Amino acid sequence: HFPACHRLSFVRQSFGDVSLPVTDEVAERIISLPLYPGMDEGQVQRVIEAVRKAVS
Repeated sequence: HFPACHRLSFVRQSFGDVSLPVTDEVAERIISLPLYPGMDEGQVQRVIEAVRKAVS
């Protein structure tokens, strides 16, 4: 969901193009979960079901 910071255009403009292969690999595999204090039980269950489906 979120790109690795060193891939963002404004970071690349400031620091140049750097090689961070481990960061790139992790960024491709990471999962961003919707979590916030106002989630109701139904929303929590929907996230749980989606995660279970994704990893099975």
